[in-house]
Amino acid sequence: MNDATGATVFLHIGAPKTGTTYLQSVMRKNRKTLSSDGLLYPGKRNAHFLASMDLRDSGFAGYRDPAANGAWKAVVRQVKKWRGNTIVLSHETFSRAHRNDVERAVESLAPAEVHIIYGTRNLTRQIPAVWQERVKNRDTLSYSDFLAAVQSPEAGETVHNRFWRAHGPVNVLDRWGAVIPPERIHVMTVPQSSSDPDALWNRFARIFGLDPYKYDREITRSNASLGVLEAEFVRRLNLIIPDSIDWPTYSNLVKRQLAEARLARRTDVDRITTPPSDYEWMEQRSDQCIRILKRRGYDVVGDLDELRVGPPPAQTGPQPDDVTDAAVLDMGLSTMIELLAEWSAEKPHRLVPLEDSAPESLGKLRRLLRRS
Repeated sequence: MNDATGATVFLHIGAPKTGTTYLQSVMRKNRKTLSSDGLLYPGKRNAHFLASMDLRDSGFAGYRDPAANGAWKAVVRQVKKWRGNTIVLSHETFSRAHRNDVERAVESLAPAEVHIIYGTRNLTRQIPAVWQERVKNRDTLSYSDFLAAVQSPEAGETVHNRFWRAHGPVNVLDRWGAVIPPERIHVMTVPQSSSDPDALWNRFARIFGLDPYKYDREITRSNASLGVLEAEFVRRLNLIIPDSIDWPTYSNLVKRQLAEARLARRTDVDRITTPPSDYEWMEQRSDQCIRILKRRGYDVVGDLDELRVGPPPAQTGPQPDDVTDAAVLDMGLSTMIELLAEWSAEKPHRLVPLEDSAPESLGKLRRLLRRS
């Protein structure tokens, strides 16, 4: 059995909303090919997420999955058995690890050499993406309040700290860099949206010395973002969903089936953007971050200038806070009609009126939706 001596373990620690789901999907799809090329991507689906929960002794959205118990040790056992030279563990929640979690991870993986990969992108793209992802995870904070909290802890200390703990390169790499030397820290910038769609995978693969074009990059599942109306609709829905609905149920019905499988696939949506009034502080924050990263001697994969915030566009689209009640109601009704049509096609049956006539029931439904 190989004791992992001489092996290198790459911990891909995020950040969330930097293409992590895409990269993980490509590695899952190409697991066998990667293995034959000497790279292990261990575990089954959700194994790395559960390992992160176990390592950090943490839950997600207030829920601790029992399957997380022992998940980190299970992954480490696979690492120890690997006869190749390279192992990749990947989940964005590793970015939230405390320093003692980092120390424990490095110690448990010894004698393998541990590297980390941290993806980061332009704040004008990152912050809107994070807000809508929070909404998909049951958050109810409005977009304007979220922007204010990210900018200043006085507007929301908990939101402020949680955002920069995962999405602030300096913050994250301070904790991981206290244990791992800078030459083993790979900062990967996310290409601009107009770049080659395979550019992110190309950068990621080259960190391991792999030919990026050798692997199948056609994947069916991607963590697509919601548009302005779609995100605001889910946020308002979150306001009225009872607390008695637990996280696994919410995740399956609202996040997966409604938000990701339906609303995120809508076409001709308004993309969530950064208001022009917020560009100045984002520019200052980004410039400061770039200066610090350049001084630290990390391996930069990509170009730090991709993080710079330029002038705001001359025209911007609508903001989530501008969405009207009527638009939310129309979204709800049209979505319900789509669901009813699908259910009818899957399980056709004759409708039998009970206590109320159809017009009376529809009227009650409309009144309920308007009050909500």
